[in-house]
Amino acid sequence: MGDLPTKPSHTARNTVIGVAVALLLYVLSIGPVVKLGMQWKIPERAGPAITVFYAPLGWLAGHDKKLTGPLLDWYVGWWIK
Repeated sequence: MGDLPTKPSHTARNTVIGVAVALLLYVLSIGPVVKLGMQWKIPERAGPAITVFYAPLGWLAGHDKKLTGPLLDWYVGWWIK
């Protein structure tokens, strides 16, 4: 008997797209968070959690002073103007 033809799985492609969208939203969310934090004075108990959540972006900006650092500074500055 012959093997049944299988449909190609799009799981890998959808996973890659999902991860890329999640990372993009993570990076883009720092601007609104900073703006809201400045307007509403984030409660002290939430501050450390937010700092830890965005620590990878801070680390990346601190270690890449030619591209990532200036881009993040510009983006956050655009939100707080």
